[in-house]
Amino acid sequence: MTARRRETSDEDLARVAGRGDLEAFQTLVGRHQRRIFSLALRLARDHAEAEDMAQEAFLRIYRGLSSFRGESQFSTWMVRVALNTFNRYLKRLPKTSPLPERELAENATVGLPATAGAGHADPESLIASREEAAQVRRLVAALPARFRDAITVFYLNERSTEEAAGALGISTGTLKSRLFRAREMLLERWQRIQSPAGVREIKRPADQLRCLP
Repeated sequence: MTARRRETSDEDLARVAGRGDLEAFQTLVGRHQRRIFSLALRLARDHAEAEDMAQEAFLRIYRGLSSFRGESQFSTWMVRVALNTFNRYLKRLPKTSPLPERELAENATVGLPATAGAGHADPESLIASREEAAQVRRLVAALPARFRDAITVFYLNERSTEEAAGALGISTGTLKSRLFRAREMLLERWQRIQSPAGVREIKRPADQLRCLP
């Protein structure tokens, strides 16, 4: 990649790539492949599946470059194309149970272990946090698509309200409504797998969403 290409904006690279410049598109892929793969991994069942989803998304992004008009940031348009690709991909997969609470409940963490010292978590605490994060990811994946996408783009892909709404192709008001409803559903389902009464309360799903690895 040349220094000039590194300094070129996404929008200019997209216009050049749309005219058939593969080097420009490879530059875009290099800039955004981590974000697109991370987004796929939030929705996929495993790493290999996420790789397939990300590869298919970039293929559709390349084929659709001629439709990019620069009316929004390239990254916003790109995430919208990727999400549409992921949803089509997921619809082709064998159907699974939409509510995995029973399985989650059987493996739920019973309270959080105490930390081993100020600012340092012991290994058991880290394991508990990973288990909780996995539970939240699975609950998010089980939401209806419009709510799952809203939660995934806003919380898990670290975007502003305006950027997330643009990526989803909806108004900010609609996004806020979907986020509110999605949080309600997550809290309701989270409560079904909560630890027994009397055990120290674990983080609410909205808290976990912002710190997922």
